[in-house]
Amino acid sequence: FVNNTLYQLEELTESEVITKFTDPDVQLALQLFHPTFIVRDLKEFLGEEETIQLLKANNRPRPRHIRLNLLKDSTETLQMLKEENVSVRPDPLLPDVFLIESTETALPLLSSFQEGRYYLQDRGSALISHVLAPQPHEKILDACAAPGGKTTHIASLQQDQGYIIA
Repeated sequence: FVNNTLYQLEELTESEVITKFTDPDVQLALQLFHPTFIVRDLKEFLGEEETIQLLKANNRPRPRHIRLNLLKDSTETLQMLKEENVSVRPDPLLPDVFLIESTETALPLLSSFQEGRYYLQDRGSALISHVLAPQPHEKILDACAAPGGKTTHIASLQQDQGYIIA
């Protein structure tokens, strides 16, 4: 029975499988790769069109950013990234944040990463440290410290001359 069922499924196209379900929420969930309960909840809250737009946006890969370690020479770091075939673009607002445009190798495998020259951090998290604008010798409480990206960013913005409780 199982082999027969799997064989029949193998012969169907994606759209044929989806249309086998009569519930439009199940069909939408299958088309956009989200659980049915999320589709139903979002439709109730946002309506169908906004739900579809949100689910499609949620399926797009998010941009990857790095935040430079300001305690290391930034020019040298950017040169290393170039030599490691990593293409980056500076963020228009945050001077130490760069968008990864392309890379041939996973970043954690690169020497530049292993030397602690940058941290994988989205720009929203990096923005928080800039808004805080920490100064050298300040005492700072980081009450949302795990895994430590903002804490290390605060330390580098303080030029490693501060006291942080994380």
